[in-house]
Amino acid sequence: MKVGHFAGIFNVATAPAHRGRGYAAALTARIASDAFAAGAHCAWLQSSPSGYNLYQRLGFRTVERWECWVLQV
Repeated sequence: MKVGHFAGIFNVATAPAHRGRGYAAALTARIASDAFAAGAHCAWLQSSPSGYNLYQRLGFRTVERWECWVLQV
């Protein structure tokens, strides 16, 4: 989603059986590339603990941390 000069990247996930093959990295990099080509100056996302290192490798950096609360039934 691009709003003005900002692009939000949401809901990128890979099923456990398919992790480690670069799918999420390729998808995220393409979304960011397309957003920058469309005029965005910044791309942002929220990461799960399992995706954190991937996003760092792509050049994202932590600027804020949020608590996440989950109710399991």
